[in-house]
Amino acid sequence: MRTRLALTGATGNVGRRILDGLAAGGSRDLVAISRSTSRAVGVGAATVQRKVADYADRAALTVALDGVETLIFIASDDEASSMLVHHLNVIDAAAAARVGHVVYLSSLDADPGSPFCYAGVHAETERRIARSGIAFSIARVSLYGEFFAQWPLAAIGTGELRLPAADGAISLISRNDVADCLIALADQPASGSVALLTGGQAYDLDGVTELTAQCSETSIRAIDLSPAEYRMQVVRDGVSPWWAYAFGTMFAAIREQRFSEVTDKVAGLLGRPPTPFRNVLEGLLPSSHRQ
Repeated sequence: MRTRLALTGATGNVGRRILDGLAAGGSRDLVAISRSTSRAVGVGAATVQRKVADYADRAALTVALDGVETLIFIASDDEASSMLVHHLNVIDAAAAARVGHVVYLSSLDADPGSPFCYAGVHAETERRIARSGIAFSIARVSLYGEFFAQWPLAAIGTGELRLPAADGAISLISRNDVADCLIALADQPASGSVALLTGGQAYDLDGVTELTAQCSETSIRAIDLSPAEYRMQVVRDGVSPWWAYAFGTMFAAIREQRFSEVTDKVAGLLGRPPTPFRNVLEGLLPSSHRQ
């Protein structure tokens, strides 16, 4: 019997990977929900029904979720206050549409007391899902290796990895692993529990620097900035005010070791070890630095 599964954020980096994985299985009717139709959804996925519903439009979300049994809920990527409104809209729409199981992509740092600007949003979203009456599974995910790689990749050109990380470590996880784990959670009965998804190793600033130097065959040194020095640096680099603030709070959380935990949950869900950050980094290296 075919089931109906929906995915929010279907045009995002993780969303596209999930759709490709789900479409390859062929046992479901898929609903890809995105803010617009301007971007392709699901490469070669003829079974995918595309629905336009902005996170800010609760009514459109409710219509898009009609008849859906399982929802993979990818977090919004807006500023924190807007992000929470978006998440509450998705939860209310899922409840109104009588969705049976929500798989929510949360953050490894979902502590409302964290300095990370998105931690409180994830904490409140989790709380609202638990109170909604919908069966759920929550995946708290460490930082994406592909996202974090922007800093070591830039360091290949400058020779310096300049970050306010102190001795904080990060268990970087690949987006492909996250996508595969969310599919696995959607395939299982709702657990009502939290899965901590991390890479297989946590790297501090020196570790990231050493790995980047090895992969690129480039001399790089680590420079631990103070938060104030980092703020000055991102202003000089032209980073927008919101993202300058968001990155600063993320590194504050890293310094508090909020992304350092390493678990075996990826292996438990997928039957294989998580993708090493080395593999992610090597896949993103400029062609001139690939071995």
